[in-house]
Amino acid sequence: MKMMMSRSAKLKYKKEIKILPHVEKLQNDLEGNEIIEFIEMSDLYFTIIITPTKNSKWSDGVFEFRVNFNNENDTLPDSITSEEYIFHPNIGDDFSVSDKALKQDWNASFDLYKVLTNFYENFFEKDELNLESPTNKYAAELYKKDINEFYKKVRDSIQG
Repeated sequence: MKMMMSRSAKLKYKKEIKILPHVEKLQNDLEGNEIIEFIEMSDLYFTIIITPTKNSKWSDGVFEFRVNFNNENDTLPDSITSEEYIFHPNIGDDFSVSDKALKQDWNASFDLYKVLTNFYENFFEKDELNLESPTNKYAAELYKKDINEFYKKVRDSIQG
C-alpha cells in the first residue's frame, strides 16, 4: 500500500529541503562560538534558538526566534519575531524585530544563510544597533544617553 503525504506535509518537506542547508551552514560557520539550533518547522515558519558568544552583551541569554514567511513557497523570511522579551532597540514590546534593522543590508543576491548571518551579527555581535528608526525607542534613547544603564537593562531582561 502506497502512503500519501498531505499537501501540508509536502510543503513542509519542500521547505525543509530548501531551508535546512542554510541553517546547517550557519551552524558550522559559527561552531565553537555561538549556538544556533533549529528546533521546529512548519510550512510558514521555523524556530531557532540562538546562544550568543561570550563577548556579546547578550551572552548570558538563550534566545528563541521565529522566522516567518509570507507563503509556503518563500525561501527568504518576511519577518522574525522573538519568542520572549529582549531589551534591544530593534526588538519591540510585541517581540517583533525591526524590519529596517533586519533588512538594512539585504540585496537580490541574499539567500537565507546571508539573511540569518546578517540578523545574528546585527543583533548580537555588533554595537552598530539601528538607532535611527528603532522599534523600542526607549532602549535606543537610553543607549545614546547612558550606555552603562542600557546594558544593565539588557542584563536584567536576560535574567528575567
